[in-house]
Order: sequence, then C-alpha cells, then structure tokens
Amino acid sequence: MPISPVLLCGFTALLVASAAKSSTCGGLADPRNDACRTAVSWAADGGKKDPKAADYFIEMKSVTGIDWEDGTEADFQRLYFCGPPGGKSQCGLPPCNCSVPPCGTCYADGFKPTKPVSRPGCKGEGGIHCKPPAEAMGYKGLAWPKMTFSGTKEMHIFAIGDWGGLDGSHQPTGGRTSLSIYNGGKKKGPSVFPRDRKDRSTTVLLCHHFTFLQCYCDPPCPTAINKECKPGCGFVKGVDDKAQLLVAKAMEARAAKVDPEYILNVGDNFYW
Repeated sequence: MPISPVLLCGFTALLVASAAKSSTCGGLADPRNDACRTAVSWAADGGKKDPKAADYFIEMKSVTGIDWEDGTEADFQRLYFCGPPGGKSQCGLPPCNCSVPPCGTCYADGFKPTKPVSRPGCKGEGGIHCKPPAEAMGYKGLAWPKMTFSGTKEMHIFAIGDWGGLDGSHQPTGGRTSLSIYNGGKKKGPSVFPRDRKDRSTTVLLCHHFTFLQCYCDPPCPTAINKECKPGCGFVKGVDDKAQLLVAKAMEARAAKVDPEYILNVGDNFYW
C-alpha cells in the first residue's frame, strides 16, 4: 500500500471539491463570476506588467499549464477559480475554453486526483466518509460512522498526528496570508513550521521559535533577532527541514512490509 507524501492532502481535497462542485462553466460576464471579474481582467492585461507578477501568479503554470506571461483571460479565470492570488476575488465558475483543457480542473501540472472510491452508503450525496468537504471546516462537529475491520489475523494499524507543514506556493482563499514564514518558504511542497525546542523532559527551553526560524531561512532572514542559526538549537540540515517528507518515506517503506489495515490520522495537520 504505497503512502504518498501527505502534506498536500488538505489542499488537494479543497481543489478536488472545488472542481467537482462545479458541473458547469461560464465566462467572466456570468453573475457567478462577479467577485473575480475585475481582478481577472487586470491580471490578463496590466497584471502581467507588474514588477511582482512572478510572485502574484506563482501557481499559474501548475494550475493552467501556461506561463503567466502567455496566459489568456480565460487562463487567468481558471487560476482565480482554483486558487486566487492573495486569497481574494475567487471565481465562482471556471472558463469553458482555455489554453490547456479541461478547464474546470486544477491539475495541469500532471498531478491527478485519485479516482473516487466506491464505499457502502455512498450513493447520491452519501455521508462525510464519501467525499472531502468543500472547505477545511466543512465537517466541523461531525463524526465518522463506525468502521470495522473483520478477520482473525495479525493486523497492523498506522497512527499519525501533528504532522502538518506549510505549502508556500499555495494561494489561500478568504483573504488569508500565504503559507510562508521564512525566506525560502515560498516553494511548492511541504515547508516545516518550526516551534520551540525544549530538552527531553520538556521543562527547559533550548531554542525559542523566533530564534529557531533563522535555521530555516535561506537566505538568512534580516529581521530575525539572531543573525545566524544558533548551535544550541540542535538544527540538523536534511532532517529538521525535511521532517514531513522523511516521515512519509518511512511510512511508505513500512507499509510495504506490513500492509496496514488503515491509517488513523489524529489531526492537528491543517496549519494556516
């Protein structure tokens, strides 16, 4: 049972839900695109000439398959449907025509969402175990149905929690800030969220969060309280800056040996 890196699961679920939720398409004149019309028109024209265009439209190629310099108005509408820059002015509908169809999906970089799994009781709308929520808090307060795994044999269960990371290339919606807290964090894939580091008994603070940040800055963060990574923080390059990826690889290797019945995610993995 291969286990793919899990850091992007939250974002992936949102994209799958967003694209699946829209069974139609429409141009910018459609009332359901009122919120994004001005932003998309600007992006497709003057936005390309903005000195910060490369930062604004960092996800353009992965979402639309087209570089932002070559994007049409429809391509920018697709971008603003999937992940509007700055998290604002999200389109309600994807375009009907674009440079690299299908235009209602958000995976032009080759990443494909997994095929829906047929589960008992999932005809029609089904329950919360049938599909991801449209938003991260969509199932707040709801419980999964009771699950059973029958058989008389040696069974293996994986459990994981508090494993979240930051995808600095993601453009959040709802006016939220980007998921980047240090230089070098604006990249695709997981970036570690460093926290206070204490001794083994967790009673003595060895490295404060704001001090620890400098160990992750590449190049060094000029606003950090310390100008270099302090040795007392115990930072190990290649380990501390790749924590989630290393855990994912370890789980994949372990799963190949013991074939777990299921993976129990105890939460605390959505960081914003």
